[in-house]
Amino acid sequence: MIILKKVLKTILLIVSPLLVAFLFEKYFPNLFNRFVQIFVSFFTIKIDFPVWVFFFLTVLLLAICITLVILYFKKIKKPLFTNYTKDVFEGVVWEWRYYNSAPYELNESSISAFCLNDETPLVLRKTPYSHNYTHQFICETCDFISTEFAEEGESLRKKIIRRIIGQIRISSKE
Repeated sequence: MIILKKVLKTILLIVSPLLVAFLFEKYFPNLFNRFVQIFVSFFTIKIDFPVWVFFFLTVLLLAICITLVILYFKKIKKPLFTNYTKDVFEGVVWEWRYYNSAPYELNESSISAFCLNDETPLVLRKTPYSHNYTHQFICETCDFISTEFAEEGESLRKKIIRRIIGQIRISSKE
């Protein structure tokens, strides 16, 4: 299916300029003839330079075109673990994005907490506990309250990232 789309796209890229040229010639013949004269005169200009320069530029242009075609048709394969972007840890739904490509990275800003009930973003709040503070995630739409965490936002996210990496390692061994 993907190959068929690419083939159709390539055919469209070839046919559409030809169709435009045909319609342009049919409805604006004087303008079309003038355009053809300018186009032909551009290629008939005499320029004196060595043959090796022409050969070098031709090979360079050909190499660039081949590279672009290869990159266009090459399917970039991502590792299977990059499909793993959501899980439940500590009673909270966590979603994340991988940054860069090979090695794929996770950071604190790429991970977010969501409610188990309605999957809306959770708010991290401090709650007094004895002489210290603990933290809880609270859903502002359904009043869901998560378990208490001793860690703050950034250190909690780092802990969850370690859990994600652990899950990736476990699943890669299976």
